Amino acid sequence: MNKVLCAAALALVLSGCGDDHSDAPAAASSTPVISGAATDGGASTPVQTPVDTGTDTGTDTGATSGSGSTVHGATTTDGDTTPMLTLVPATQPDTGTAATDTTPMLDLVPATQPATGTDAGTETGTGTATTDSGTATTGTGTAVTDTAATNTATTDAASQTSTTGLQPVKHFQFAATANIVAPGTSTETGQCAGNVDKADIIGAVNVYSKFYQNACYTGTSYSNANYPIASGQLSSGDEHFTAYQFSAPQQSASNSQDNFVASKHYVRLKLENNQAVNLYQYDASLNKFNLLAHVDAAPDANGYTAVDALNLDDISDTMTVVVVDANAAAPSTYFQVADNVMAAQLADVAGLQSVNAYEVSLDSNITPKAVADFTAGPGDDANKYGQNHYYSVMKLSDGQVGVVWQDREKFTNYLTKFNPSSYASTTLTLPSASSHKDYLIAASTNDDNGNIYYVLFEAGNTDPNYNKNSDPHKSLSAVLIKTDESGKLLGEKELNDSQNTLNMTYFGDLHHETNVVSLKYANGKLALLYSRLHNQTADGLNHQGADGIVLDANSLTLVKSWGQFSGHSFSNVLSVADDQNFIAIDLGDNYPRGVNFHRFNASDRNSRVVYTFKTAHGTVAAHDGRGPFAPYYTDIAGQQTYQWSNDNKTYTELGGIADVDDGYAVVFASEHDAQGRVLNNAQTSFDNPSDPHNIVNARNIGFVKVSPSFEQASGSGNVVSDDLVVSHGDYAAEEGEYYSFDGNQMPQRDTGIKWLTHYDASDVGHNASRVKVAKTDANQLLVLWEEWNKTSYLQTKVALVSKDGDLVSQPATVGGVRVNRRDELLNLDNSVWSVTGDKNAHSLQFIELKLKP
Repeated sequence: MNKVLCAAALALVLSGCGDDHSDAPAAASSTPVISGAATDGGASTPVQTPVDTGTDTGTDTGATSGSGSTVHGATTTDGDTTPMLTLVPATQPDTGTAATDTTPMLDLVPATQPATGTDAGTETGTGTATTDSGTATTGTGTAVTDTAATNTATTDAASQTSTTGLQPVKHFQFAATANIVAPGTSTETGQCAGNVDKADIIGAVNVYSKFYQNACYTGTSYSNANYPIASGQLSSGDEHFTAYQFSAPQQSASNSQDNFVASKHYVRLKLENNQAVNLYQYDASLNKFNLLAHVDAAPDANGYTAVDALNLDDISDTMTVVVVDANAAAPSTYFQVADNVMAAQLADVAGLQSVNAYEVSLDSNITPKAVADFTAGPGDDANKYGQNHYYSVMKLSDGQVGVVWQDREKFTNYLTKFNPSSYASTTLTLPSASSHKDYLIAASTNDDNGNIYYVLFEAGNTDPNYNKNSDPHKSLSAVLIKTDESGKLLGEKELNDSQNTLNMTYFGDLHHETNVVSLKYANGKLALLYSRLHNQTADGLNHQGADGIVLDANSLTLVKSWGQFSGHSFSNVLSVADDQNFIAIDLGDNYPRGVNFHRFNASDRNSRVVYTFKTAHGTVAAHDGRGPFAPYYTDIAGQQTYQWSNDNKTYTELGGIADVDDGYAVVFASEHDAQGRVLNNAQTSFDNPSDPHNIVNARNIGFVKVSPSFEQASGSGNVVSDDLVVSHGDYAAEEGEYYSFDGNQMPQRDTGIKWLTHYDASDVGHNASRVKVAKTDANQLLVLWEEWNKTSYLQTKVALVSKDGDLVSQPATVGGVRVNRRDELLNLDNSVWSVTGDKNAHSLQFIELKLKP
């Protein structure tokens, strides 16, 4: 199933998402089998199978139709005179006057083409074209000039420039001109009859049933029915696109087997002159167009081209899609401001001067990582582990925003530069390791002298049980590279060796980057905090944990290894304090269990747990040769627990860390119950396959301020003392405990937690996730996060917070902004920057949260 296409809402001109199954001719009737490979009187019968992400190319010559299915024995068009999908605009762009159109053609060209800003170098609306004086550096260090002309005005609102010089983002509205409720009785051409029923046609679009195992099911027993579809225009001012809206089926399959759907319904269309088209989803919630699919004409016997970009049965709301000539410019809610940059000012947000978005186009052969590459929500098992950085954002020596990142498909490293003043942007290639292995960029940073550093970790390992008695070449390679800002190689150093000094056997691969690495520069030194699998130990296991080392920034050689920081360690954040010490937090699930705070340099290190959380306990009295243990409490699932644990869940996501003059601010998302308790172990459940209870209470954003002399504070382990955390919490200090794997009692204490959000603890439909923190020039914190239900994104929010954890501005929604799981923010000249990628559009999106002076 194409996940891009299965969003909750689209504006579509035709497509189909989900399983792609072939057709077969219908024969004798039988009932689809829901589970198991069963037959009925020797007849072939459909079997319910798991959701298929590929294409079923097999055929079934003994196909039968389901009970109640409509069986079509011969191909017929039922007198079909459906208009072809035409690329002729309904409204001429020059005059803005509607042209006469006597047939319902599917018009793919907007009435007024969006201005490119570079066509003639002049402004046809308000304002004048300008030439960008900014320069950009190519991969070889050659300076090039990017010409950036201001965009021609296309709407009344867009013709007004904002205080930042950017035009307000375009907002599109859909207006229907025709509506149908398609019964879905048309069937796929090929193994099924391929009939086209008039009731399933609107404009050049036909809704049809796809082959499933032995038939194209169209009866209501084993297929959904009655699909509302509207055709019309998606418009913003004088800019118009022909569009279709698809809604969820009104009638669900009526069988008794959990409403099992055999055949799924998709869309096909007629393309005039066999012209290729691109389909774009208009996501109203983010006010953005997303490329759904490129469609080349492949007409069947009835002249229709199947579009496998949208499964109508996967729609839960309404979806809007537009179709554009494949050779035309992509639709956008932004305006052209430079040769390869589109931009707009997003909606005003309380507490900020403005929020601006810049989309930087890349070469079509470059594929950046995207937000959609990690979709685990707070309730998903994958979310309890980290996700490594996609983009490292930094201030370059000339004041530009720099981003170091990698095309994960080709393992090619890049530096993208963006000039906030001129909007000019260039992308250049950075060197890879000389050993030519497949390396992942694990982390990157830079110094004040125009040098960039990035560490490459070998992707995967053929021997995950490596130990020091094994082949020394099986140790995991980690390479530190130093370049200048033009991409010139200045140094390369293998950090590991044949003795596996870094104690690494596995980091991750393209699909499982669950380990996290952070790299920072300070005072001639580099700090590297990295998690991975260790060497195999005496118990035969490869344990996971995070270690920290300090390197010399000139020679790239190891200065100090501090060993393990936490184990397991599911995420980490590294920063630099005002005194040039490195400060960090990492998320431990056992040794220790909590948010572990660190301050270190090449000669000194101190660490303390500054926040600890609840623990699920075992549900059997004895385990692994240990016990029996005493009964403890009854968990949320009603299970009796015992005094031992092995809970990998932390119920927490790291946010960020900052030096705030009189201490260190630590921000995270975690769970408390209705009474504000974070150590209530009864609000957990252990080893429950039906519901792993990865989230039990709503995730709220917590803040604690750590004493600047925390190393002198009383307490130890998971006990947070009042002289360790000095913020004044919303609730009284809380004491608790958990029992270790061996049944040892582990005391816990929390204090000083201020909650920045107030999601109802009993409602896991609203949670903070992907929390980011940036210290502002006013010694405040900008906190940016996404709001999720258990498994799905809802919206993005931002708030300003004082150094003491008080809200300076209330949480406000930031439309059109998404963030990655672990990437950090950059404060540059009183603007906070975040970067994400779009792999379908081959672009990077720079978000500027401009602070008030």
